Amino acid sequence: MKTWSCFTAVLMAISANAETIVLHSGGSSAVTTGDHIDEADENGIWTNVVEITGLNIFAKSGGPEQDVNALVGSLGIDSDGPDDDSGRFEDGESLTLVFDKDVEITRLDFRYFDSNEVMVVSFEGMFDLSVAFTNLTHKNSDYLDTNITAASGTEITFYVGTTNSVIGLDMLDVEVLDDTGGMMLQLETSNDWIKVSADFNGTETDANYVLESSTNLTSNGWSVVSAGFSADTNWVMPAAHPAAYYRAVGE
Repeated sequence: MKTWSCFTAVLMAISANAETIVLHSGGSSAVTTGDHIDEADENGIWTNVVEITGLNIFAKSGGPEQDVNALVGSLGIDSDGPDDDSGRFEDGESLTLVFDKDVEITRLDFRYFDSNEVMVVSFEGMFDLSVAFTNLTHKNSDYLDTNITAASGTEITFYVGTTNSVIGLDMLDVEVLDDTGGMMLQLETSNDWIKVSADFNGTETDANYVLESSTNLTSNGWSVVSAGFSADTNWVMPAAHPAAYYRAVGE
């Protein structure tokens, strides 16, 4: 487990262009990405994302006795042994997803998420996001709104955080960032200082952004830490907390 002295994630601008990846089975009505990754084992499979043209996904289970199981309405892990709930994740079961392009995940949509349960979403090399029922943006619909940028090839692993948690996956809202001309945030650390850079990749924009910061990704409490900007910009600031998250939001 890596320890980060000043930050745990780089977040980018909120977007209205995200599309929904359906992880549960479509049944007889439609083929979904969930149908494509169904029965993936510890060796994993690559397949196309049905709902987003040009995006591919890799999926693998967390062990030799585990298979990805996409049911109508929920995706879970099917493990050998009695009393397994194959449409949900239970203690010791996991799913790892990898995209072949940079993406921004704007919503994590779960199923059967009950009070006192916890789902962990681990972003390789960045941080582990521990989602409790109380953190959900909409508890009745079991989803959490996020703004998490994951580079191409990043392993995103799902597993329950407590032994009594039994939770399914439903959908992911994702925006593909490759070749979109969008603005990207980059973050560097040096001793007790943080440098955040906004890079528009040479593209022109009429939008105006502000930089926001938070010390807790699940609290959704963000503070504006910059004046408005619409071109490449750098900020240098002291690391006031052991962990900090940054995002750019269009005004």
